[in-house]
Amino acid sequence: MLFRSVYYTLDGSAPTLASEVYEGPMTLVQTGSIVSAVEVTETCVMSPVQVSRTFSIKTALPVLVPNGANFALGASTPHAVTITSSPGSMIYYSVQVGDEIPKKVSQFTPYQTPIEIEHTDSIVRAVAKSGGKDMSDMVTSLPFVVAAGKPTITVPAGVSVGQARVDMASTTPGAMLYYTTDSSTPTTLSARYDPALGVIIKTTRTVVKAIAATAGSASSAVAVSPQVMVACESPSITPDGGTFVDFAEVTLSSGVAGASVHFTEDGSEPDVTSAIFEFPFRVQKTGAVIKAVTVHPLLDTSAVTESLVFTVKAAKPQLQPPSGVFTEKAEISITSTTPDAQIHCTMDGTPATADSPVCVSPVTISSTGISINAVATKEGLEVSDAAASASPFIIKAQPPVLTPEIGRASCRERV
Repeated sequence: MLFRSVYYTLDGSAPTLASEVYEGPMTLVQTGSIVSAVEVTETCVMSPVQVSRTFSIKTALPVLVPNGANFALGASTPHAVTITSSPGSMIYYSVQVGDEIPKKVSQFTPYQTPIEIEHTDSIVRAVAKSGGKDMSDMVTSLPFVVAAGKPTITVPAGVSVGQARVDMASTTPGAMLYYTTDSSTPTTLSARYDPALGVIIKTTRTVVKAIAATAGSASSAVAVSPQVMVACESPSITPDGGTFVDFAEVTLSSGVAGASVHFTEDGSEPDVTSAIFEFPFRVQKTGAVIKAVTVHPLLDTSAVTESLVFTVKAAKPQLQPPSGVFTEKAEISITSTTPDAQIHCTMDGTPATADSPVCVSPVTISSTGISINAVATKEGLEVSDAAASASPFIIKAQPPVLTPEIGRASCRERV
């Protein structure tokens, strides 16, 4: 078997026995390389020269990190893009914003430090060039979206009364906040937030949605609040309990327009099924406690307003006449303006109570020096205040009758 050797050059010149001997696959690192090769046998017979076409060696593609991203303005993470390529390569880049006309490669900027992305819809283009190699192909990034930071929404804890104020803030300096309160998605055409006024909520279970926006950036992600709870103001009760005679006339009122007031008189908790207040009503039973709530279709039911106790007494009896001097007897009328009241009285000077005997008017007095004490009672009412005669009743005997009344008596006549 004949020994054969292959000699080659990489610069397009004809190979000789002094050229490099081919020993295995080779790596071409210079663009424009042309491989020329001959085969020589041990008898020094040289083959014809074989010449390759020109090899074009491109610089390795540059690598962008990140390759497109969503950045939030005001966030702690830098809005920067790092570009790398093979060692010793020069990198050139451009940043295209929106619909700008792309720059030519000859207008690209040499890359030295990470590129700050300042505007939304930016695209980074880059090429690399290493000595002895052709320029790399162009790398085009995915879009970089620079958005305002998502705002924060602060709602009152628990349930607010009458209305609630909602406040917002943004981590993006100079950002405008836009919001909705009807569950729709906010845009830059929605209501603009005024930090001096806040957002006043007058409907319960409202959800506030908000975005932040600033020039040169995309709108932020939508911030969504918890439900804002708002209840009616509690109603007022006038009078608020107290002591009354026969009855108390009560008025309930609410400052909430379009609301209704529901109430109970038996101490039970009122709700939307309880009686509706329409006009003043009478409390005619002692010990009553009024409880009331305000109800509105757009608000939560108010907290319960509870009155003090209503003490309702029977009317104090009236004695007619209250005292005086009478002959043989006196008939005293004892009455109360409380319908169907019973009169209890004493005639021995002791105070009258509900346990005292019932007096039927008129009361006949036939003994002098008697004082009447009386109270009125009625089921459901407190015992009335006591009435007393102004002074003891004076009862005199009939004066004697003289017969004859006038004239001279005879000796035999006796007077």
